Amino acid sequence: MGRPSSENDTTSDDGDYVDWDSDEADEIEINAEPVERYRKGSLYYPVRVGEVLNERYRIVHKLGHGGFSTVWMANDVHENKAVALKILVSGKDGETEFLAQRKIKRLVGYAPHILTYSDVFDVPGLGTDHHHILVMPLLGPNLDTHFREASMTARMSAAKQLLVALDTVHKAGMVHRGESIL
Repeated sequence: MGRPSSENDTTSDDGDYVDWDSDEADEIEINAEPVERYRKGSLYYPVRVGEVLNERYRIVHKLGHGGFSTVWMANDVHENKAVALKILVSGKDGETEFLAQRKIKRLVGYAPHILTYSDVFDVPGLGTDHHHILVMPLLGPNLDTHFREASMTARMSAAKQLLVALDTVHKAGMVHRGESIL
């Protein structure tokens, strides 16, 4: 766990730089999470490309973000395979999300249309706070961008999979008449 050992460490990759006067800058601005979420109460965990978490997962690049987490592609150096790390925000929102994920895993178990974590560990946040990190399989393209160009067949297939997943959590007693009981 922790940051690369020194500034001379060649395992760290700070990525490419962007010309802020280009169209690329606008795309980054739209798709990037607010930097304040890293500063204010340490909601997001500040990850660096090349960083190794839990002495096992080397960060490769960011896959996305949401209100309760950031998601990173990492290499599991023990098993030499790519994984996704969902790093939850610290505090109440992150804890609620973690408890929901844990409940889904416990009540549903394995189901082909339900994505669950294979491992979980924590990293320190500010003060006594911490961030849960869920290790998940690395799956296909980001659906947000993929569906913009996807065929109707692909969209219908995804809709069917979503309905099967919803039926699975309903049968596990987690969803009833449209109300979540997480």
